[in-house]
Amino acid sequence: MTYRELKAKLDELDEAQLGQKVRSVGEDRTAEIDNLWILPEDYVNPEGDCSMPVSEVELDDIYTADDLADEPRIALKGDVFLSEVC
Repeated sequence: MTYRELKAKLDELDEAQLGQKVRSVGEDRTAEIDNLWILPEDYVNPEGDCSMPVSEVELDDIYTADDLADEPRIALKGDVFLSEVC
């Protein structure tokens, strides 16, 4: 589903539905959504265990600016995410 498709479905909701909390449902659980997040910059996963903004990657003699330039982006500036309540 794209955000365009989601918006079209949201436009069909009545006032009572629009007042409900935003939730997601999955096979094993449900979750309340608390934020729509638009990435301010690209994200990478240089160590393979956690994503981080490009600006937080520490460059040194081993991991250089060239390495960062070659690092695959896992999310791009402007990508939109819904985040769950923790």
